[in-house]
Amino acid sequence: MNTPSRTVNTLVQFTSMADALVREKQLFERVIYDGLDHASFMWSANQCLVVPLKFSHHPAFEDASKASAAAGWPVHVRQTGGGVTPQGPGIINVSLALANSSNTRLSIANGYQLLCQPMITEFKQLGISAYCASVPEAFCDGDYNIVVDGKKMVGTAQRHSRTKGEVTHQAVFAHALILYETDFQEVTKQVNRLYSLMGLKQRFESSAHCSLASVYPRPDVLPSKELFSQRLMQRYQAELCRFGASKDFDECR
Repeated sequence: MNTPSRTVNTLVQFTSMADALVREKQLFERVIYDGLDHASFMWSANQCLVVPLKFSHHPAFEDASKASAAAGWPVHVRQTGGGVTPQGPGIINVSLALANSSNTRLSIANGYQLLCQPMITEFKQLGISAYCASVPEAFCDGDYNIVVDGKKMVGTAQRHSRTKGEVTHQAVFAHALILYETDFQEVTKQVNRLYSLMGLKQRFESSAHCSLASVYPRPDVLPSKELFSQRLMQRYQAELCRFGASKDFDECR
């Protein structure tokens, strides 16, 4: 593939979560169908909750969504699995899409390495020691959360597909949700409220979460979301270029 990558160096602000979900879908489809090597962007959206597709089939979903929207937390449906996640101005998202044309398939662990390691490195530069782990009482828990002192600060997810016309070539989409300058007590409350409105028993603990602002060593000089996004995007640019030259990965750490 000779298509140049397309990278956005600033934080994209979406006034509609629906537009953000469409943008992610289009990005992944360009890798699958149009021969794009790789692309990435960072973004933030309006305050809302995002639920997996299976939630939309629940008999209480429509009424629960209306009640949540009336409380200022509209609900949007994504086409993937997992659990309910919040969005809002204090949350930063990372979206990556890439094609793997080598004879060695990219494993799930390697995909998360590609997504997580640049963040872990950037957090280290900010004086924050982070690592990948599960936090069972956190919303949308997974083995590749990025965790600080046992608390979830970043959630991650990925999807794999085949590229069009290339049976052995992979298309990989990876997403991270960073609680940057977020009231994690409030967002956990709203996630729990939606579960309750739908009659679901699972609940999550705000104490299982942290935001970058809450663990930053000097909160009086916390980098702006825009500056942080620019720095992190530079790391992703370098990582994606490295991926294009080499298919060797370390385990997530």
